[in-house]
Amino acid sequence: MAFEFLEHPSDLLIKATGKTVEEVFTNMMSGVASYIGGEAGVPSEEQPYSIEIEGDSYLNLLVRFLNELLFLTETEERIFTRVEFEELTENLLKANVYGGEGELVEQIKGATYRSSFEKNPEGFEARVVFDV
Repeated sequence: MAFEFLEHPSDLLIKATGKTVEEVFTNMMSGVASYIGGEAGVPSEEQPYSIEIEGDSYLNLLVRFLNELLFLTETEERIFTRVEFEELTENLLKANVYGGEGELVEQIKGATYRSSFEKNPEGFEARVVFDV
């Protein structure tokens, strides 16, 4: 499985893995979409949104990326299900994200820096704690 929900005492914890950094970001995005869309599922993708984020590490970029998606979910009333990266380095993320209209069955306030992003023998793994 590309992502999984892990037990956390008070918040939401999602673990995402991938052979590449891009896969981890994509899989974490899928985990968020699955959580907020619930059993109703995630909508088909529609309108793209262009995002550009600067940071100082993959973890910093991941948290900022997820918070940008959550902001867009709130303001544009869309659940984001797909991303196309133009550039992804430790300091810069440029991408188009695609979302469709869908009912939010759960809410996430934001991704926190009580999270991790690590390289391992299989590729990469991220664990992100979200305030719910």
